[in-house]
Amino acid sequence: MEIRPVIIPYDVSMQYIQGRLKRIFHDAADWGNEIVIIFEGNGRYRVNETEFSVSQGDIFVLHGDYTKEIPKADRMRMCSIYYRDEHIQRLAGTFRCLEGYQKLFIENALAAAYEPEDRLLADADLLEELSALVDRMIREQKLMEPGFEQVLNSSFFILITLISRAFAAGENCNPASVWDSFAKAVAYMQGNYHQELKISDLAVIAHVSERQFNRRFKEKYAMPPSQYLLGLRLGRARVLLEESGLPVTEVAMECGFGDVNYFSTCFRKACGMTPTVYRRTWVEGTKMSDLKRRRPKKDKI
Repeated sequence: MEIRPVIIPYDVSMQYIQGRLKRIFHDAADWGNEIVIIFEGNGRYRVNETEFSVSQGDIFVLHGDYTKEIPKADRMRMCSIYYRDEHIQRLAGTFRCLEGYQKLFIENALAAAYEPEDRLLADADLLEELSALVDRMIREQKLMEPGFEQVLNSSFFILITLISRAFAAGENCNPASVWDSFAKAVAYMQGNYHQELKISDLAVIAHVSERQFNRRFKEKYAMPPSQYLLGLRLGRARVLLEESGLPVTEVAMECGFGDVNYFSTCFRKACGMTPTVYRRTWVEGTKMSDLKRRRPKKDKI
């Protein structure tokens, strides 16, 4: 049976705005997260009730449900890139271990409240690189030639890596900040989830006590670190079940589960079926394509 690949990102669009863009509602269930890149021009951007100035080079990430509008724009060329957190596990790389990725893509959420450190100001060289990547993704998304999924995924991989690297190198990441140390600990978890990890070791990386680490982690991610770690492992397990022929026992070991029975129990609880049934279901093509989605609902206000 043919396996339907998941496309990351699943939508890339470029808009040219002069004047204003009416308010629309962003439904996270439909759209996931949004990366916004301002390639040209300037204007005002509003997320929920927070309004701020944007100009050429601004890059920020939006999470969750929110309303957005552009009250004013002067020759603005803006790109929106949509992706889902659960699909990031499909990108096998070290970008998740970058401090810039943790700070910009995970910790900062402009949909909640805007702060100046929540965005990256890209220089001309980075903007040129990103522009070429975005143009390529839009072209591949439109033409859908053989292998376009791989080109989209690879281009997105490079894009978020370049952005994360630049964010970490800028003034946004302060080495003396408690949250930057915390980001290092979470990045370590992201890159080493397949190994045995102890909360006490992560607390040492974050320069806080184990109790403080648990408390701050729950404040930031709305779950204890053990649950977050389990989610990372199960996310990778789904990818291996879908895209590899590894036996279930090896999948469990590759994802940090020392016991295949415990892995099966956790997987069934999270996904509603055993790993074997999940793999069969995926191969049979019953999973809906990520290309099928609804457009955001316009705010009636």
